[in-house]
Amino acid sequence: MVARDRADVFAEGARAVAPQARHVLDRFHLLCNLSAALRAIVSSHHAAIQTVGRTLLSQEAEAARARAAATRASTVADEKRRTRHAPRQARHAELKRLAAAGASVSGMARALGLDRKTVRVWLRRDGQPLWQRCRSVPTVLDPHHSYLEQRWREGCRNAAELARELIRRGANVRPRVVRDRAMKRRRASIDALDASPGSATTRWRPLSIDRTTRLLQADPSTLDDGDRRFLDGLREEAPALTDSAALAAQFANMLRRRSSKRLEAWFEAAAATPLAKFALGLRRDVEAVRGTATMPW
Repeated sequence: MVARDRADVFAEGARAVAPQARHVLDRFHLLCNLSAALRAIVSSHHAAIQTVGRTLLSQEAEAARARAAATRASTVADEKRRTRHAPRQARHAELKRLAAAGASVSGMARALGLDRKTVRVWLRRDGQPLWQRCRSVPTVLDPHHSYLEQRWREGCRNAAELARELIRRGANVRPRVVRDRAMKRRRASIDALDASPGSATTRWRPLSIDRTTRLLQADPSTLDDGDRRFLDGLREEAPALTDSAALAAQFANMLRRRSSKRLEAWFEAAAATPLAKFALGLRRDVEAVRGTATMPW
């Protein structure tokens, strides 16, 4: 018995010295070769990996905004807004009750002192209507919006430092104005830099080529929720990649379980995928591969 790696020089030397010996490829090196072949395929799907990663980050940012809004302490402005909206919300609740009781639009309008058009609009809403005026008010910071957004993305969240930078650039602004904008910006969009330290929730991070390759070969039961959602998205975005990963997993299972029953079928399936070159190289040394999948050496 000769246990060796896939280099031709070792195969030729073994056959010359011990022509009667049976060859077995070293299982560790063969699995390393398989992983390298899969990594090359993963690398060619870099754009798809980035697309799925950005989608997941966007979803996580939205969830973080929702959590922050739910846990944020009420401000004086929030309390005033609730007090101001309470009577209208009570009328909305009464409107829903009357509608459920079978009242007509005209009857509900008369009972609540509303216009019939308003009644119809409110009835089409699933929840309570939002009485918020979406208007844009010009500020002295508008000319510096691009610069402030750039510095925010670079990680500068200190309002006093941002104000000093603007003043050094010649802007006539007050630190209070910059502070108010930073507070609104933080509440409007929460990202990794805004996450509170020591949070119990581990943030999912975009994947490198190496980590994506490892995930595609990992046991699904060992993955966390973020990685599972990433792989689900990758299956939709790059089905050819996940098909290659499934074939790689089948081959690895044959080696680990010492079974070569489906080896020929695997070669045929791999020939139609990006793993074709790797499979062709194995076919030239098929008896040694079969020995690896069946022998304990």
